[in-house]
Amino acid sequence: MTDTIAFIADTHIGADETRFAFQPHRPQWLDAAFAGLAEVVRREGVDLVVHGGDIGHAGTAEETARAMTILGGLGTPVAACLGNHDMFGDGSYERWGECVEEAAARGLLLANRRVRLAEADVFVLNHAWLREGWPAWRWTDGTALGCLHEEQLAWLADGLAASPDRPAVIAVHQPIAPPPERLRPGASEVYPSDPPFAGPLTELIGRHPRVRLVLSGHYHATYRTDHGRWVHCSVASMTEMPFDVRIIRIGRSGMSVATVPAMPAPPDAELNPEKAWCIGQPWDRDFTLTWA
Repeated sequence: MTDTIAFIADTHIGADETRFAFQPHRPQWLDAAFAGLAEVVRREGVDLVVHGGDIGHAGTAEETARAMTILGGLGTPVAACLGNHDMFGDGSYERWGECVEEAAARGLLLANRRVRLAEADVFVLNHAWLREGWPAWRWTDGTALGCLHEEQLAWLADGLAASPDRPAVIAVHQPIAPPPERLRPGASEVYPSDPPFAGPLTELIGRHPRVRLVLSGHYHATYRTDHGRWVHCSVASMTEMPFDVRIIRIGRSGMSVATVPAMPAPPDAELNPEKAWCIGQPWDRDFTLTWA
């Protein structure tokens, strides 16, 4: 038996055409991309959709309400972590917190959350951001370093210590590893992983052999980095060409990852070849791993 997970990120609901992007995107494509995702969910028999954060763009009440409607209508449960854009502005994190029960009633499970599937456990975590040396649930600009609260790390450690024979997946917005140099020279300097976040999480994963996969978004890039017994797997924005969705099938002894489009390429748009590194190489997009 295997569990099937669809992984997406960086949908930026509410954004206009000026938002950060490597590849073409249009606000009018958003509804078609989510409709296509719903079809992927049906076709692939997806048990759980995991959203890797930046669900919306500016953390407004309108974006939060629209996100709950869209994600609650995919036809399968959704587990979502919040990204920096979801915590942009006063009250945005608190607003999401007020929606937890309503979201759950629609099948949208907000982090921090453990989802127990038939074969695997999925741990979805929100990010905090260092402000004046302390973790805060608010992001203001690109200079803030990502981190996890000590309480989150303790919660994750307790969860991973249980059921050690079950493979575990961790999803969090910021990548635990930067894009590899083979895709973009200098990537680790331009797109780093923040030490206050990556260091403690990597150390914790090292103590729990059942972790097999770490999922992330944030950099709008589809890539893979190997770390011995576990793999880090990032995905590009689902609302930018080529509208990437990761399909993960995971069981007790292995997993496969395939990358499929949520929707066909619009006839009036083409990939930007100068930034094609962000869609990865075949090795990044489709692979199979086994373990004892």
